[in-house]
Amino acid sequence: MRALVTGSTGYVGSRLIPALTEAGIDVLATARTPGKFARFDWADDVEPVELDVLDPDSVRAAFDGREHIDVAYYLVHAIGEGDFAEEDLEAARTFGEEAHAAGVGRIVYLGGFVPQGQELSEHLDSRRQVGEALTESGVDVVWLRAAVIVGAGSTSYELIRHLADRLPVVPIPSWMRHPVEPIAVDDVLHYLVAGADPSVPPGAYDIAGPETLPYRDLLRAYIRSAGLRRVLVPVPLVSTGLAGSVIGRIIPLPAPLVEDLIGSLQNTMVGDTSPIRSVVPDPAGGLTTMADALSRALVRTDVNRGEIAGVAGTPDPLRLAPTDPAWAGVDPRDSHHRRSVAASVDSVWTVLQGMGEKEGYFSWPLAWSVRGWLDRRAGGPGRAVHRADAEKLTVGDTLGFLTVETVDADRDGGGPYLRLTTDRWTPGEGTLEFWINPDPDPDDAGGPSSLLHIRARFLPRGVAGRVYWAVLKPFHLVIFPAMARRIAALAEH
Repeated sequence: MRALVTGSTGYVGSRLIPALTEAGIDVLATARTPGKFARFDWADDVEPVELDVLDPDSVRAAFDGREHIDVAYYLVHAIGEGDFAEEDLEAARTFGEEAHAAGVGRIVYLGGFVPQGQELSEHLDSRRQVGEALTESGVDVVWLRAAVIVGAGSTSYELIRHLADRLPVVPIPSWMRHPVEPIAVDDVLHYLVAGADPSVPPGAYDIAGPETLPYRDLLRAYIRSAGLRRVLVPVPLVSTGLAGSVIGRIIPLPAPLVEDLIGSLQNTMVGDTSPIRSVVPDPAGGLTTMADALSRALVRTDVNRGEIAGVAGTPDPLRLAPTDPAWAGVDPRDSHHRRSVAASVDSVWTVLQGMGEKEGYFSWPLAWSVRGWLDRRAGGPGRAVHRADAEKLTVGDTLGFLTVETVDADRDGGGPYLRLTTDRWTPGEGTLEFWINPDPDPDDAGGPSSLLHIRARFLPRGVAGRVYWAVLKPFHLVIFPAMARRIAALAEH
């Protein structure tokens, strides 16, 4: 089977491609700029195709001269981009016409719920018009309709997360009592892959998770999963338009996108999933509950996004991927200090291996003692050091409130790397990193020279996390240079 996927670099599309290839389907991945595929770890597994759904000639060229395409996935949407409704409708008509002319077997389209008997928001009405335009093309269409898609990196999830993380007091307008049937992204992928099977009759199908709950309870569920404490205050006279305008200015998502999404919350988002479940069996283990989905989306995502596995390599599509939007995930804070050392890389690495022993943390013992005392008061290990080997650090060693997570003597050929994580009582997730490289611009003395890097990174959780980092950062500006000087002195002598 051959599948053409539009929206390949988007949230759902980028996760669908590895699901399709795993199912044995050959994938033609499309984008206006196929060069963007180099960012994705599935790039070598697809045939790249240039396609701009707003350009009829581009759509025609994407279909012309290719072997038969069994299924085309339509996953593009211009929400938050000017007059998106008109553009979306015209693009859908063009795509449907060209797919029909090329003899495409079927189109699988992911849209939104279409609540009956309600005045639809502009966003939902646009999704409805796109589905109808594709259906009128003459190609068999499997139209999957979902409400809120949950998974780290999805727009709906990130809106909820940023809102709960930033506001200790969360206003709850009356329209947040409307029921919704959210669905985890792994279940969305399950239905999308199944939609390619000819045994699924063409038609419109609502897809949803196993629970129906008000929007406000979905927000509460995130707050519980994230371990936050928030006060929810009813504010009955706030419209979706006003809420969208305000929220769009206090969270990092694009404001027009937030406003369009919030506008959709005026509708009751409950569908009928019996038709799809009568032709597509539930996934092994059943549909994902919201408690499970939220806990999986909150699984510790590496402070260094570049070290997160790609969408094909991650063990769970609900986790954040490095190719997700820049506004997805917690905004990391960092302090970075670099120092040139007149010693070899090996010498500096040997000194670092002694951390927690005689030299302690190499600087400001009083400051480290105070930090350890605070940790002990919070129920942590304080300044207690537990090392498996006195000569070298090993993964799992505890150096007071720091735990050794990574010890790599030559990380990808880039030099030694040491990474420690902070204790869990802090309002966020933090790391302390050291890495050493040969100095590309040594002094004129001619001896060995290296560059020592020290970096603290922190993913704040809520307002407390941001305050915590603001208090600590000035100390980093003093402690890290002193630490680097001491490490350099020991390595040089």
